[in-house]
Amino acid sequence: AALVYSTFLGGKMFERAWGIAVDAQGNAYITGQTGSDNFPTTAGAYQPIFGNILERPELGDAFVAKYNPSGSVLYSTYLGGPGGENSGAIAIDQARNAYVTGNNYEGGFPLKDPLQTDGHVGSFEGFVSKLSPDGSSLLYSTYLGGYGNEHGLGIAVDLLGAVYVAGF
Repeated sequence: AALVYSTFLGGKMFERAWGIAVDAQGNAYITGQTGSDNFPTTAGAYQPIFGNILERPELGDAFVAKYNPSGSVLYSTYLGGPGGENSGAIAIDQARNAYVTGNNYEGGFPLKDPLQTDGHVGSFEGFVSKLSPDGSSLLYSTYLGGYGNEHGLGIAVDLLGAVYVAGF
């Protein structure tokens, strides 16, 4: 086996890549957390600007990035609100939509057609979001949790598009 590509992804603060998935075409999808307000996003990205405005970069924003099989970035985007986010896992469906799960701190997470609109009954609220194949839009995004602290750590999507989330 030979190394096909190796690259850096990040800005001036910190990045933590927690999840990776590969689609049938060999595109790699990475998700995690960044504290960098200069994280490299791409033109047309869903969220090109750092959302964490609480002056607490240690909370960071979630991010999602997609690379083609030769290592070129196809898209890179933040995913977060004014508090902090961390994305723990990613899954890809047959249409190359990306599904991410993680947690949000302090509310304000971007929602679209949510199953659950109310976040932050506990300190951390889980979330599940679906991004378009080009990373330019949210197809849906919702909080997922109850009265305690929640964090999505694993996600899978089946052939019918049903999403399965694991965490605490």
